Amino acid sequence: ATAGGEGGEEVKYDAPTLERSPEVYHVLRAMDQTGVDVFLDVHGDEELPFNFMAGSEGCPNWGERLEALHGAFLGAYVRANPDMQKRYGYESDEALMGKLNICSNQIATRFDCLSVTLEMPFKDCWSFEDAERGWCPDRARMLGKSCLDALLYVEPYLRDEG
Repeated sequence: ATAGGEGGEEVKYDAPTLERSPEVYHVLRAMDQTGVDVFLDVHGDEELPFNFMAGSEGCPNWGERLEALHGAFLGAYVRANPDMQKRYGYESDEALMGKLNICSNQIATRFDCLSVTLEMPFKDCWSFEDAERGWCPDRARMLGKSCLDALLYVEPYLRDEG
């Protein structure tokens, strides 16, 4: 796999090693032992003034099951919190073009599970602006709390049991 380097050049990316990234190495080993049914990689986006999710559409295992889970999870999240929205976000990767050095893509592929990146703004969230407080710790906590509602909604469907 490759990753973008400074100036846009491509940089060779290898799987995590004990020497280079021990935290990633050990977490992946633990995940291999327990399995993963759902995964959220939480970030802050400096550019887009919205909360949004990036999915694993470009991964080799993307299909009807993961598409339905992603749509159900995002829909439930939007219903649970006015700060979450569907309209603005990153462009989805084309089929089979997902970069596996992106954490959520790697996990989606490795464990065949619902795996998303949740992006939050550093300033205010334009889908539900608050001129007085902007994007603040209380709103971030509520976004995290309402994520549990969305997870409970999709939990019965995370794995096919039969």
